[in-house]
Amino acid sequence: MKKRSFRWLLFLLPLVVLAPVINRFIYSFDSSLSDLTISFFPNALLVHNAVFQYHTLPLWSDFIMSGYPLAADPMSGLWYLPTWLPNLFPSSLSYNLVIIFHLILAGVGMSLFLKREGLSDFSALVGGLFFELMPKIWAEIGPGHYTLIMAACWTPWLLLAQREFILSGYSWKRVILPGIVFGFIILANPVWAPYAALLWAAYALAAGFQNRKDHSKVSSRWLVKTFVGVSVQGVLALLISAPIWLPLVEFTRLSSRVLMTNTDRLIYSLPAADLLNLLIPNIAGRREWVVYLGVLPLFFIVLALWKSRKQSLTLFWGIIAGVALLFSLGSNFPLVSAIYQLPPFSLLRVSTKFYFLVCLAASVLCACGVESLVTRVEKPSKGFVRFWVALAFFAIFISASISFITRSFDLQFVWAIAFFGLSLFFLFLWGRGYFSSTRLGIVALVLICVDILGINMLGFTFIPEGRAFSQGAEIVAFLEMQPGNFRVYSPSYSLPQHTAGKYDIRLAGGVDPLMLMNYVNFMKTATGIPIAHYSVSMPDFPTDSLSTDNASYVPDAHLLGLMNVRFVLSEFDITANGLTLVKTIGATRIYENQDWLPFAWVQTETKPLGEGVLSTPDVIVIPNEFKIEAVGPGQLVLSEMYYPGWKVYIDGKEEPMMRMDGVFMGAELNAGNHSVEFVFQPVLVFLALLIAGLAWLGISIYLVFIQKPWVKAKNLSA
Repeated sequence: MKKRSFRWLLFLLPLVVLAPVINRFIYSFDSSLSDLTISFFPNALLVHNAVFQYHTLPLWSDFIMSGYPLAADPMSGLWYLPTWLPNLFPSSLSYNLVIIFHLILAGVGMSLFLKREGLSDFSALVGGLFFELMPKIWAEIGPGHYTLIMAACWTPWLLLAQREFILSGYSWKRVILPGIVFGFIILANPVWAPYAALLWAAYALAAGFQNRKDHSKVSSRWLVKTFVGVSVQGVLALLISAPIWLPLVEFTRLSSRVLMTNTDRLIYSLPAADLLNLLIPNIAGRREWVVYLGVLPLFFIVLALWKSRKQSLTLFWGIIAGVALLFSLGSNFPLVSAIYQLPPFSLLRVSTKFYFLVCLAASVLCACGVESLVTRVEKPSKGFVRFWVALAFFAIFISASISFITRSFDLQFVWAIAFFGLSLFFLFLWGRGYFSSTRLGIVALVLICVDILGINMLGFTFIPEGRAFSQGAEIVAFLEMQPGNFRVYSPSYSLPQHTAGKYDIRLAGGVDPLMLMNYVNFMKTATGIPIAHYSVSMPDFPTDSLSTDNASYVPDAHLLGLMNVRFVLSEFDITANGLTLVKTIGATRIYENQDWLPFAWVQTETKPLGEGVLSTPDVIVIPNEFKIEAVGPGQLVLSEMYYPGWKVYIDGKEEPMMRMDGVFMGAELNAGNHSVEFVFQPVLVFLALLIAGLAWLGISIYLVFIQKPWVKAKNLSA
C-alpha cells in the first residue's frame, strides 16, 4: 500500500520542478510575448474588479477593440471553474497553480486509462508520467496557450470514461461520464473539442469492436449502442457547455473569421524537416513545432511497434499517431491541405494541434513498450537491436556533424548525443541481463524524466511580475496624467496590451482571435492599413516587425476620434492632419488627436457622425452598463461597438437602439434632461446558463436516484 502511495506522489513532479519559479510568468526561451499576459491576465483583472468592486459578472469588455462580448470569448475564463482562481486572484502564482493542477490531472488520467487497458501498474505509471511531462504540452506554456493545455489534459479522462462505458456493457449507469468530461473539454477550450471528438469517435469504435471480439456474449448490436451512447453523451456535453459555445457561435458569425482562407487555417504547419527533431530536441525554435518525445520514450515506442503482446492496442495507437502526424504537416502534405477545405476540418486552425494526438498515442505506445520490458524475461530481439543501434548512430552522427560544420556545440546536439549514448548503454544492460527487469524499468523511468524535464525547463525563461509589466511604464505614467476618458491607438504596438490592461488604459486596437467584422472594416479605413486576410491583431503586422510594418500608412484622425482615440503612439513619424506630436519617450512618439471626441456626445441628427456636436456628457462606466445624463434634443452617440444584446433605457423606459454608421451605439433624445442607460443583456448568455443549469440538475438527479453511488459504497464497506 505504501509503495503504491509513493508511486502516486511521482505525479507531483510538475509542482516540485516549478515550485522555485511558481511566482513568475513563464515565457518561451526566445520570446517576450505570451497570450497569458497579453490576453488572459487583463481579462482576469477585469473579472476581479467587477466581482470585488461591483459584485457582478462582466459579460462585456471595453478594454480593447472599442468593446467586445467578453462572455463569448473563450479566453475570458468565465465558464470554466478552475480558471476562477486567477480570475479572483490575478497573479502568476494563480495561473501556474492552475496549469500544474491540469498537468497532474493529465498524468493521473492517462495512468488510470492505461491500467484499464490491461497494463501493469508500473507501465501505466510510466505512460502517465510521460504524458504529464510531454515536451509538446509544456512547450505550449511559453506562448501562454493555457486553455488549450487545460482542455488537452482532460482527454485521457475522456478515453477512460468511454472505456468504463464499454466495459460496463454499455450500461446506462455509465453513459453520462464521457459526456461530462467532454463538456469540461469544451468549457476549457472549444478549439480543442473537434480534435478530442475525432479521437473519441475513433476510440469508441475501435474499443467497442475489440470488446465484442473478446467477449462473445456481448450483443452484436454494439455498433448501434456505441452510436446511441456517443450521441447521448455528445448532447449532454453540449448542454453543460452551452454558456461558452452558444454565445461563441453568435460572436463567430459576426467576426472576422469570415476572412479566413485555407492558408490561414494551415498556419504554422509542421515543416517536414522538423521531423528530425524527433531525434534532436529543438530548444529555441517555434513552440508550435516542438515534436521531441525524448530518447528513451522513443526507444520504448519503437519497441512497442516492433513487437508487443497488446497487438490491437499498439495497432490502433500506431495508426492514430501516424494519421495525426500527417495532419500536423498541414500545407506541407498536399492531401491534408485539400482535406482542410472540407467540413468539419474547415473549422480548424493551426494544424500542429493534431500533434497533441501524437503525444497521446506516444504515451500509450511508450507504456506498452515498458510493459514488454518489465513483464518479459527474454532479451530484445536481434532485429530491434540492429534497428535501434542504427537509429542511435544516425542521430549521433547528424548531431556531431552539424556541430562540427557550424563549429558551435549547441546544447541540443550535445543532448541528443548524450541520451542516445545512454540508450545504447541501456540496451546493452538489458541484452546482457545484468539487471532485473524491475531495476531496468526504474532506470528507464529516471532517464525519461531527466531527459524530457530537462528539455522542458531549458525551453523557458522566467519573468518576475514586476518586469513583465514594465515595458511602456513611462508611457503609462504620461497617459495617467491626462484628464478625460479616452482610448489609445498604436500602429507599432508601442504600448503592450498587457501593460495597458494592468493600468486600465483602453485601446482602440487589440490582440484576440475574434474581432467583430464591422470593427475590422471601420479600422481598415480609420488606420489606413489594408486588411486582406484574417489576423489576430489590430492592426496587423504581416512580418511581425512591430516597429516598421505599418510605417507607410497614414491614419485618419477624424475616424480615430470617433472611436474616442485621443493619443496615437508610434515608433515612426506620422504625418497626418489632426495629429500633433506632444511628447517623445525613447523611440516612441506620442501624438494627440485634435479631432478626438469624448466617450459620448450629443449631435445634430442632420449632420454626419461626429459633426454638429451639441454637448459631451460624462459617462459612468460600470460592468455591462454605461450611465449618462444627457440633454436633448439630438442624437446621443456612444463610441462603443454595437452588438446584439445591448439595450438602451431613457428615463427608465426601453427605447429603440440606434446603430450609428453601422458601427456605434446611439439613441434619439427628445428635448430636455434625460437619464440614459446602455445595458448589456445578452439573451443567448442567459439562455445558455439556464440550459446548463437544467443539465446539471438532471445530472444530479441521475446520480442520486439512478446510479446511487452511496449504495455501492455501502455494499463495498459491508
